Amino acid sequence: MFYFSILCLLLGASSRQTHTQFFMSDTEESQNKTKLFTLTDSKGNTHSAYIEDLNKTPQKCIFYSLNNSEMSWTNTIPTTQEKAYSFHIKNPNLGPTKEFYSKSFFKELFPNFSDNQPPINNYFTQNYDKVSPIISVLATNSSLLSSSFNMPLREDQPGYYIWWLYPQQIKLAWTENSNEVRISWVTYVNFKPKFAYKQLFCDELTGFNDWQFPDVNTQDFDEGNINQRYQTVHTVHIKKLKEKCIYEYVVGSSCFWSEVYSFNGRTPFYNKSTTELEGNPADLIIIGDWGNGVLGSYTNYLLQNEMQSRHIDGIIHMGDLAYDLPTNDGRVGDDWFNMIQPIAARIPYMCIPGNHEAFNNMSHFTNRLRMPVTPENQGTNLFYSFNLGPAHFTLINTEAYFDESLYPGIETHDNWLIKDLEQANLNREKVPWIFVFNHRALYCSDEKKDCYHLTLIIRDHIEEILNKNSVDIMFQAHVHNYERCTPIYNNTKIVGDYDTFNYYYSPKAPIYVVNGNAGNFQAHNDPFKSNKDDWHMFGSEDYGYGRLKVYNKTHVYYEQFSSEKGTEIDYFWVIKNNS
Repeated sequence: MFYFSILCLLLGASSRQTHTQFFMSDTEESQNKTKLFTLTDSKGNTHSAYIEDLNKTPQKCIFYSLNNSEMSWTNTIPTTQEKAYSFHIKNPNLGPTKEFYSKSFFKELFPNFSDNQPPINNYFTQNYDKVSPIISVLATNSSLLSSSFNMPLREDQPGYYIWWLYPQQIKLAWTENSNEVRISWVTYVNFKPKFAYKQLFCDELTGFNDWQFPDVNTQDFDEGNINQRYQTVHTVHIKKLKEKCIYEYVVGSSCFWSEVYSFNGRTPFYNKSTTELEGNPADLIIIGDWGNGVLGSYTNYLLQNEMQSRHIDGIIHMGDLAYDLPTNDGRVGDDWFNMIQPIAARIPYMCIPGNHEAFNNMSHFTNRLRMPVTPENQGTNLFYSFNLGPAHFTLINTEAYFDESLYPGIETHDNWLIKDLEQANLNREKVPWIFVFNHRALYCSDEKKDCYHLTLIIRDHIEEILNKNSVDIMFQAHVHNYERCTPIYNNTKIVGDYDTFNYYYSPKAPIYVVNGNAGNFQAHNDPFKSNKDDWHMFGSEDYGYGRLKVYNKTHVYYEQFSSEKGTEIDYFWVIKNNS
C-alpha cells in the first residue's frame, strides 16, 4: 500500500493534461531500495523509480535517469493552501533545489517525452482551478493518512492504466431519512477507504468548520455477467445536514484521493410543518434511458453546463442505465458511472430500474446504486417516495409485471403504492402536488408493442390507483422519444374548460409525459405513429431531458430540452386553485 502512495506523490503534481508512457514493474528490493515502476521516454530510454529507506521519515524517492544520473526528492509537502501542489525536487542535472507547482512534472523531468507519441498505456492527469484546504489537511494529518501522502490525483479518462487504483464512480443520493445523504464510490483494490467532509459555508453562524471523518462501510460485488470481476463498493452517510448550508467532501483510499466535491444540504423531508415549506420550491432534472457513447454525450454535455448556471436540487433517472450495467463484465456500467460522476457526485442522483436492469434480479441496480431502503421495499431500494418542497415524489418499479420472478413481487409493490398515494393524497394541505415516476409507459404513441398491449398491462394494475388519488403528473420513460399528453383517464382525454396548448388549469386526471430519449446506442428507434390519439399534444425525437420546477402550492413548470440543439423544445404550466 505504501508503494502506491509514493506513486501518488510522483504522479499527482502534474498540472496540465499530459500523457506519458509507463508500466508497472515487478517490485524489486535491493540495498534498501524498492523499485516502484519504470518510465520509458519517446526514444526508448528507461527510467526507474525507487524508494529508499522505507523506515525513515521523510522517505527519499529516486529516479535513475539517463547515464544513471540521479534525480531525487523528499516528501516535503507545504501546508499552505496556495502551495498545496508543491514539493521539492533535488536534481543534480537541474542545479539547486527546484520548486514545482502548477507545472507539468514529467515534462520538467523528461523533456524528450513526446505528446504525439502513441503510447502503449496512456496516463492522464489534470489540475484543479481551485484548491480546497482539504488537500493540505489530508497531506499533513498523519492520523488520517495512515502512512501515505495522499497527494490528490485526478484521472478523468476511464479504462486507462492504474485507473483501478483510483476511487471512481462517485455518487450522491438522498436516503430514507431527513437531513441525510448517502455517498458511494468504487475501487478495484480493497485499500482502507477514507472519507472527509466539512461545512463549507452556511447562512447560519453555527455549525462545524473542521473536517469530519465518518466511518465507511465496504462490500465486494461481483459485477461480471460472464466472468468473475469484483469491485469494492464503499458507502458513507452524512447526517444532521442543514438545508441552507453547502458542504464539501473528498473520498479515497490510503493512496489515491478524488477531487473535492461540494453539495447543498437540502434533503427530502418526511415530517415538516407547512410554514417551513413556504417560499421553498423544488427544482429537479427528469431523465430516462441514458447510455454511453456519442449519443449519450449530447445530454452529458448539456447537463454539465446547466449545473454551472442553474440551481438543481436533484435528478430523477427513470431507468435503463448505461445499456447495460452488467455488459462486458460490468465495464459498460463502470464507464457510464464515471461519465456521470461530475454530475452525480454533486447533485443527488435518484434512480429507479428499467427493463435493462433486470439481469440477475436487478443485482447491479441494488448493489451499485444506493437509493432509499425501507421496510416497504424490503431493503431492495427498487421503489420509494419522498417529499421535497410542496411536492410528493413517488418512484415506482413495474418490471415485475413483465417478469414475475423479480423480487419483491407485484403484490408487495402495489400494496405499498396504494398506501403511499393514499397518505400523500390525505396530506394535500401541506404537500399539495403528487408526481409519479415509472420506467414503462401507460400512454405513448409509437408503432411498437410498448405503446400497444404492453401499456394495457400497466394500466390494468395502476391507472385506477393514480386517478383515485389525483396524481398530477405521471412521468414515464422506456420509449425513446419525448411526448406530452393531455390529462388522460381510461384512454380518454380529460380537457379543462380553460386549458390551452401550454397551460393546464386544475386538471381532473393525470398529465402523462414520456421522457425516454437521453441518448443510447439504440439511437432514434421509436418514431411516432402516423395516426396519433387525440390525447397527444406534442412530440419530439430529439435526444434530451426535462426540468421540473415546483414553484409553490399552485404553480408547476416543466420544460423539455433538446441535447442536440441545446435549446428548449417544449414547456407547460400546471396551475390549480387549492382554496
